[in-house]
Amino acid sequence: MLSGARSATSRLELAFTGDQQRDLDALALEWKLRGREDLGRHLLVAVTKELNERAWPQATADAFVIFATDLELTHVKQNLRAAVPEPVFADLRRRGWLAGLS
Repeated sequence: MLSGARSATSRLELAFTGDQQRDLDALALEWKLRGREDLGRHLLVAVTKELNERAWPQATADAFVIFATDLELTHVKQNLRAAVPEPVFADLRRRGWLAGLS
């Protein structure tokens, strides 16, 4: 978890290896076998929440947000709520950008 805003240009702590896809597939299979396929979504939401807590450059739009979604747009509103601070979520609603989300 982040403690305070980070610069958007600070390095993310991600390690990519040649075995990454195999490991991700094994993790997805483990979650599926345990009936917890929702854990992947929760992981992505946690990452987007951290990204939203970063101090992005001034050139970024004032309503710049990052959130997890899939092709079916399942859980969009829940993902936004979990990843975006309440004042930003309220601003998106006030601007009408959440219209039509279930």
